[in-house]
This record gives sequence, structure tokens and C-alpha cells, in this order.
Amino acid sequence: AKTTISGEHCLPWTSDLFSYNDPQTNTVQLGLGSHSYCRSPDEDEQPWCYFIKDGGLSWGYCNVSSCRSGRRQPPPPPPPPPNFLPEDVDEFAMVKRSCGRRHKKQSFIRPRIVGGSSALPGSHPWLASINVGRNFCAGSLIRPCWLVTSAHCFANSPLTSTIHVVLGQHFFNKTTDVTQEFKIEKYIMHPDYSVFNPTENDIVRFQMG
Repeated sequence: AKTTISGEHCLPWTSDLFSYNDPQTNTVQLGLGSHSYCRSPDEDEQPWCYFIKDGGLSWGYCNVSSCRSGRRQPPPPPPPPPNFLPEDVDEFAMVKRSCGRRHKKQSFIRPRIVGGSSALPGSHPWLASINVGRNFCAGSLIRPCWLVTSAHCFANSPLTSTIHVVLGQHFFNKTTDVTQEFKIEKYIMHPDYSVFNPTENDIVRFQMG
């Protein structure tokens, strides 16, 4: 099977959105590889796979036949909604632990790192596209309305009217419903930055309008 119970198409296990290429992981024994068949490398109750949904990485169980009986196993019924909390459970603590966190599988999958691999839309919301005239630089949002980037992008002392910032852009020069554009009010170069030694103190911060 290459689809989940809900009908989502599985990603290949070699997708660069995640990595299992750990020397300690027996990929052959786990049944992983360049295919997208459902597997259970973490010994879950039934095979599953990863898929992309709403721009995010998610996973789901698959409805596959049992190897021993040859019969298709029906999907497990959904658990009944809880109508009470045990006396020893702190309701606020439960919400605090789960709110805003995506459910993750067990740690046989290593977390993604920056290093040339694909990133999911929205996974790095602090990244900004900074357009200085015809030039392009990347920056980081460090607090509301303030960003930092490399000072050499501003080495020619451009006018603030020629600079605009784009946030929420996953693909360069492609806007979506979450993309926002801003002008800037001012930028402040590091006082010791010099175009004659551009690798030192190469930082500038600027305020969006």
C-alpha cells in the first residue's frame, strides 16, 4: 500500500524532508528505501507513512493486508471522546504540553537540519527576503519590526525607498496568501564595518515601517 486510510499519498522514505540514514539504523531490516510503501519501522500497531498535508509534514496509518492471514485488516475505530479528566491530571498542563506542537513519530527519524535539504512551508517563519534595488539578500526577524542581515548588502548606502522586505515567502519571487511585504524606516550599520574588510562586523539591523 502507498496510501493512508484517509487516502493521502505516501512520501518516499528517502525524501529529503526527513532522514533515516543513521549508521546505527538497519534500513534493510526496517523495510525502508527509495519506495513509498507503508511500513512500521518504529514497531507501531500497524504500518504507516509520511505525507504532505496543508503544507506540513504529517503521517497516518495504512490499511494493509495481514501477512499471516492474507485478510485486510479494518481500520481501528476512533477512540470515544473523553468527557472527564482524571483527578490527578492538570488540565492546564495538558494544554500547555500539546498546544501548537505537531505530533511526531519515534526518534528513528532524525530531525531535519539546515544543510541543503528541502524545508516545509512555514517551518522557518523568521526568514525574510530583502530586496535592495535589483539585489537580493536574506535576513532574520529578531523581534517585531526588526531584522538583521549582512552589512555588505547595504555597502552602497541605498535609499530606504529602494528597499522592501518580504516575509512568509517559501519560493523566491512567488507570493501566497501568507506573504507580506514591508517598507523599511531605517537601517543601522555596525559602526566598525568597512567595505575594505567586508568579512568583519558584517551585520546591519533595520526597522520595518
